[in-house]
Amino acid sequence: MSRKTQSGSSADSIDTQLSLTDVDRVRGREDVDVTTETETHEEFDHCCADIAGQTETFETAETIEGLVLVGVEHEGKVLLVDGPHDAWTLPGGLITDSEEWLGGAQSGAVDQTGLDVRIEKPVRVTRVENHLEESEKQTTTYDIVLSASLGQTPAENDRSQYPEVRGDGDWFASPPEPIDEGDRDAVEQFFD
Repeated sequence: MSRKTQSGSSADSIDTQLSLTDVDRVRGREDVDVTTETETHEEFDHCCADIAGQTETFETAETIEGLVLVGVEHEGKVLLVDGPHDAWTLPGGLITDSEEWLGGAQSGAVDQTGLDVRIEKPVRVTRVENHLEESEKQTTTYDIVLSASLGQTPAENDRSQYPEVRGDGDWFASPPEPIDEGDRDAVEQFFD
């Protein structure tokens, strides 16, 4: 598989409500980092989507809307989970064509962490144009990074306490190693 990246932003005017029903409209927001990538898949390619332990082949790309990562920040720390390759990543998952982006992102983060996660806004949208090598077959998916906060936080007078994360997750003040290479940019942007 090969991947090419182009950066840019869309000048289209959109409303400022947080809605990912129409991903192309969100791509037009000035506060959202926008990129386009092209992935060329070999016939039996097993490139890793790395989110939710899924392996993305061209056939997988045809059946999903995309991938979503959720950056949860609390009191100067970022919530990370142990990804499928024994490396740290943001909570998230695959979004199927029957799911709404925000609902899928929130339920995925809650399922992985056991915490009351509240999606705040999109921070990055990547349109991924998937092509099957030596074929005219193509499909488009999206990789979306969202910022979030906790719905219920520890008592105001106890700032040293972070909510316990279910499973293999933890709070970090700086990026740990190893970070899942496919998600490195998304993870590190929450530590800037």
